[in-house]
Amino acid sequence: MLTISAAAALAFRLERLHLTQPACDIPAAASALLGAQSQVASAGRLQLGQRAGEPVTAVDQAVAERRLVRLWAQRGTLHLVAAEDVPLALATRAAVLPSYVAGWAREGVEPPALDHLTTTIGAVLASEGPMTRHQLADHLAPRLGDWVVPHVTGSWGGALKVAAARGLLCHGPETGEGTLFAHLPSWISVPEISMEDGLRQLARRYLARFGPATVGDFLKFTGLPAAAGRTAWAGVATTPVLIRDHGEAAVLAEDADALAATQPTDRVIALAMFDPWLLAHRNTDLYLAAQHRLAIYRKAGWISAVLLDGGRVSATWSRSDKPAAPRRDASPGLRLTVTPLGRRATKAFKQRADSALAALHVHAGEALQAIDWHAS
Repeated sequence: MLTISAAAALAFRLERLHLTQPACDIPAAASALLGAQSQVASAGRLQLGQRAGEPVTAVDQAVAERRLVRLWAQRGTLHLVAAEDVPLALATRAAVLPSYVAGWAREGVEPPALDHLTTTIGAVLASEGPMTRHQLADHLAPRLGDWVVPHVTGSWGGALKVAAARGLLCHGPETGEGTLFAHLPSWISVPEISMEDGLRQLARRYLARFGPATVGDFLKFTGLPAAAGRTAWAGVATTPVLIRDHGEAAVLAEDADALAATQPTDRVIALAMFDPWLLAHRNTDLYLAAQHRLAIYRKAGWISAVLLDGGRVSATWSRSDKPAAPRRDASPGLRLTVTPLGRRATKAFKQRADSALAALHVHAGEALQAIDWHAS
C-alpha cells in the first residue's frame, strides 16, 4: 500500500485543482472542478477566474458563448459546468430523480402529473425560447391550470429543478426581470450517455482531481444514492493509499506514481466562498481542525471564504462593513477582515496572506485598500 503524508496528499489535490498550476482556460477550470458551485454567482465566477488566471469577465464570456452552462448539478445545487461535462451532471440528476418523484407524490402531485408538467415546461421553452419563471408560469397556467403556478415561480426550483434533472432545462441569461430559463437541448448539444456510464466517468474524474479520497467522500460530493455511487466507484481502477495519521483512501491507479512523488507545499492561497476545496470530502480533518468546523460550515449552508496554508485552512476572510479610507494616490478600494483560526498569525504569514488575497481579487477586478486582522 502506498503511504504518504497528509501534507503530500493536500499538495497533490492543490495541483490537480489548479490552485498551484493554472488551467489552460475557463472551461478547463470548470471541468477540473466538475463544475463551480454557483448558488452565489460571484463566488462561482471567482473560483473559475482564479484557477484559469483570468478575470471574471472571461467567465461571463464563456457563459455567453455557451462553453459554460449554469444548471442544477451535484447535491442539487447550481453549478457552472463546462458544456462538454453536462452529460455527467445529468447523470447525477437522473440518479436522484426517483427521490424527486417520490417527494412530489408525498405532496399530492402524482408521477403522471409531474411528468406532464415537466414535459410541458420543456415544450414551452423549446417553442417560445428562454423566459423567466413568471413568464413560463403565464404560458403553463392556461394549458395545465393555476395549480402549477407556485410550483414554477418558487425561488428554490420546484418543478424547474425536476425538469432540469430530466435534461429539459438550464439557466440562461440574466436580465433586468430576472434569470431566464432555456430549453437545454436547444441551448447546447448534449450527447446521450447512460446514467451508469456517466456516473462511472464522474467517479473517475472525481478521483483524478479530488483524490486521494474515499467512496464516502464521493457520495458526499455528488449527493448520489449510496447504491449508485458505490457501483460507479467500484467500476474505477484504484490504488489504496494510507495517509499517515488520517487513515486509508484511494487514488486512480494511473496516478499512484505521481502522488508518491508529490512534495508538500507551504503556499498560502485565498479561496472564495463555497470553494469546492471545502465541499468535496466527508472527512474534513485532513485540511481543517475539528474545533474550527463551525467557523467554516455555517448556518443555512453557507461556506466561508478561507485562507489555506499548505492546503490546511488557517483563517477566514470576509468583506468588511467599514469602508476603506480613500488615499490621495488611489480611488477607494475594498476592505477585508481576516480572522486566524487557532494560533496567532505571524508577521510572515500575514504578508503572504495579504499577497494571496490581493492576487485573488485581481481576478474580480477589485483593488484592496485595507486588510484588518482580527483575533480568533
